[in-house]
Amino acid sequence: MVYDFGWVYSVGSSQNPAVVMGINLNRAYSSFEARLGVQDTSEVSSARGAVIADGTTIFSKIVALKQSYDVKLPVAGVVRLEIKAFSPQPNGITFAVGDPMLRS
Repeated sequence: MVYDFGWVYSVGSSQNPAVVMGINLNRAYSSFEARLGVQDTSEVSSARGAVIADGTTIFSKIVALKQSYDVKLPVAGVVRLEIKAFSPQPNGITFAVGDPMLRS
């Protein structure tokens, strides 16, 4: 089974990280795939994107404008998955999750 979400955007700052996406997986999927990046219209030039599974960070990377990273991560047994963005600056960040997909 494949579940495709489309594009998701969220805004946050260094004091209040953006929770770009929170998904209840209920241990029903084996992998999560997406493209992570800072939206070109963001007020900051870079941000740290993180994927968190049941409170444990399973991916973390600094992403600059004009860059994106494809991720394919194992999520078997995970109940809750979150994607968060943290900015090193207090200005707003717009973080994008492109074509997020769950596979069972």
